[in-house]
Amino acid sequence: MSETLIKVNDWGTRLDITVFELVNNNSIIVNISTVTDIKIWLRQHNTAKKSVTGTLYTDGTDGKITYTLVAGDITVAGLCDLQVELTFGLAGHWTSNWTSFEVESN
Repeated sequence: MSETLIKVNDWGTRLDITVFELVNNNSIIVNISTVTDIKIWLRQHNTAKKSVTGTLYTDGTDGKITYTLVAGDITVAGLCDLQVELTFGLAGHWTSNWTSFEVESN
């Protein structure tokens, strides 16, 4: 995830996410260039999870995806959980572990 500081009610802020796979205790970047659908789940404290659509940051060989926050995406200070769901057409479907980032109050 990017190191961008995110505050409650921010919009226009970009979330940059790199997809890794853990192999023998080493983080390996996943080539996602053939992905057909990118779903990012956001879950804030005491709120239902929300699905947004991500895009490839470059060509996908670097494992990077991005999403730009819109009004209403981040409404609660504290930890926000994030999960990535990738579909590779008929080749398969992959879901990441949940990870967290801090959201600061205004």
